[in-house]
Amino acid sequence: MLPSDLTRRPSRAYAKRVPPDFVRRAMLSVRIHENARRSVTALARQREMSVSEYVCRLLNDHLRDTVRRRSR
Repeated sequence: MLPSDLTRRPSRAYAKRVPPDFVRRAMLSVRIHENARRSVTALARQREMSVSEYVCRLLNDHLRDTVRRRSR
């Protein structure tokens, strides 16, 4: 990977809405029930987010809350 590739902004829509430090660093793949996938897709659409962005926010919010609760 060239140094210029590291500073280039990704073309994904959600990546343009967040600071560069928060843009995807790794891909995560999960298996979920079809009904769950449809629900997540609908919720993401309601919030005008991509499914990836919405799931990332869910996961990050959950982890942040878990850490906060454990540090009490």
